[in-house]
Amino acid sequence: MVQFYSPEHALYKLAKAEKRGETQQPGVLQEVKAWMQQKWGLTVVYIHIEESAPHVLHLIFETGKDYQRWWKISKGSLFRRSGEKLLSRKYKHLLDTTGDNAMQQKISTQKLAFPSHTFSSVAMQEAQSNIPPEQFAALRAKYMGPEVWELHFPGNDIRVFSFTDQQKAANTGNAEYEQLVKEYYDLLKPHDEFNYFERVEMKLILDSKENFDNRYQSNWYYYYK
Repeated sequence: MVQFYSPEHALYKLAKAEKRGETQQPGVLQEVKAWMQQKWGLTVVYIHIEESAPHVLHLIFETGKDYQRWWKISKGSLFRRSGEKLLSRKYKHLLDTTGDNAMQQKISTQKLAFPSHTFSSVAMQEAQSNIPPEQFAALRAKYMGPEVWELHFPGNDIRVFSFTDQQKAANTGNAEYEQLVKEYYDLLKPHDEFNYFERVEMKLILDSKENFDNRYQSNWYYYYK
C-alpha cells in the first residue's frame, strides 16, 4: 500500500504537478473529483490508482479538514450509507458510461479500497524545508537563550520548550516569543507555494522539558501522537 509523508515521495510530486496545472488526470477521475466536491464539498487534488486486490484508489485531499470530513463520511452510520459504498458505485458507473470496458472488467467483482492522504500537510513540510538552512539556523540561535531547552516548528505551531514548568509559566505573554512567530513567518512565507500558511493561524505554544520528561517519557513519538 502506497503512503506518502514527505515532499520526496513520487505520489506527492504527481499530486503537486496536478495542483500546479502542469498535468490533468483522465476524464473519469476528473468526474470523480467533481462529484465528490458537489456531493460532499470535498476537494480532491489527485487520485492515484493502484491495480491490486482489492483495487485501490488513493484519494489525495487538499486539506486536513477535507481528510477528516471524508473519514467521517466514508464509514457511514446506521441511518446513512457509507461514503465508500457510494463512491465505489459512482466510480464503476462512470467507467461504464465512458466505455472503459477493460477497467470495468478488472474491478467488476472487486471491493474497492480508498486510502486517503492530505496534500497540504506535505506541501507545508516542503515550504519549511525550503527555508535556507543558514537563515533558519540564525533564527534558532537568536531565540535559544539560557532558559530555552528546545524550539520546534511543526506545521502552524511554534513550540518553545523551557527547562522547567516554572520557567514556562514565567514566559507566558512574553512579547519576545511573539516576535519569534513573526520572524519565522517572514522566513517561511516566500516558500509557501500554495498559500497554506496564514499568520493569524500560526500559534505560539509554550512547554517545558519537565513536562516532556514526566508526561511523555522523554519520547517525541508520544508527545506528538
